[in-house]
Amino acid sequence: MQSRTKLFSLLLMVTGVLFGQNLTRELTVSELESLVIKQNPELKALSNKIKAAEGALLQAKLRLNPELELENGTGGDPEAILQLNQTFLTGGKRKKRGKIAELELEKTKMDYSLLKAKLLKGARSAFIDVLLYQEMVALYEEKVSVANDFLTAIQLRVEAGRLSPAEESRARVALASSQIALNRANRALRNHWKQLAAFWGKTNADYATAIGDLKSVETPPAYQALLPSIAESPLLKQAAIKVQIQQATVNLELANRIPDLTLGAGIRRTDAPDNTYEASLSIPIPIFNRNQGTIEKARALTGQALQEKAAREIQIRTMLSSIYTDLQVAYDETQALQTTILPEAENAYRIIRDGYLQGKFDYLDVIDAQNTLFEAKENWLQASSDYYKAYAELEWLLGQTLNSISGLSKE
Repeated sequence: MQSRTKLFSLLLMVTGVLFGQNLTRELTVSELESLVIKQNPELKALSNKIKAAEGALLQAKLRLNPELELENGTGGDPEAILQLNQTFLTGGKRKKRGKIAELELEKTKMDYSLLKAKLLKGARSAFIDVLLYQEMVALYEEKVSVANDFLTAIQLRVEAGRLSPAEESRARVALASSQIALNRANRALRNHWKQLAAFWGKTNADYATAIGDLKSVETPPAYQALLPSIAESPLLKQAAIKVQIQQATVNLELANRIPDLTLGAGIRRTDAPDNTYEASLSIPIPIFNRNQGTIEKARALTGQALQEKAAREIQIRTMLSSIYTDLQVAYDETQALQTTILPEAENAYRIIRDGYLQGKFDYLDVIDAQNTLFEAKENWLQASSDYYKAYAELEWLLGQTLNSISGLSKE
């Protein structure tokens, strides 16, 4: 199997050279992750949003500028007034605005991390598809080789008069069908490479081979060991920070009930011998507008955020249960296929194939046994692929590798 994979990589390399592409590199998961993080257009766009949030935080912490007021008399009035006014925010408004800006920046950074995790999960899934179809191509190459060898064996027996020419025709049909399946797998593989390349902003991958092992699966962790990690899920943390932002907004709107104070000091110049110095104090009187509506709105939005957080936790628990079930089912399938179904299918095919050449079985028995064997191999590859996709989904949902979860046990 491994030699056929290498042969397929060589064919890809030759094809790439013929079409002007240097398909000689091997893509690993670590290199894939680096490509996505550095080159994905969506991540680049969101990194600018982080810079914008940093600017908003800087602005929120700045004090208000003073105002310079100059008034000149008109006509025959020689009076002129020069006054400097400064508004002072009361109730800790500047600090509260800064707190909201800090939380918005934290949320934007979290949004970036969530998008990165989502893209990496998608890229890993696409990478698994490439691995799967690399194996499928190798499998169908094996099937073509088996069909070709079987055709040769039949031809020798037809020439010796031991089998009917109709058997040779059937073998040729089987070989042609296997070749069609191989061609389809090759096309699917090329398409999956393109889908993978899109994660780092390209239309073609320019790689010859994806490096990975689909066939080695480990026993899934115990479900109960994963439950405490729900609290650390990035999706839940995202909902929690929205609650914090709304609570901080309520605090700011409560502070906005307190009027701001404006102090002024100036000089008045007239035609009198001496100038006059003046001071002023300005403060709104909150009789009609005490910010009631905005406070009520902020409180309602806080309640909404709290309910959304509770709904998000239920959603995460439901997703965890569903994904874990998929992981366990895929693992059970790989074990059944590897330990029982595949060995039995291989043994049955060998017995029926050899018996057919000795006249003990019909050709349809051979085809049925061969199809059963290769279908079992396909199912094994597909189950392994499903296992690794579910594994990646769990790590994305919990925001950490399963092996790093404290107290993780396997049962």
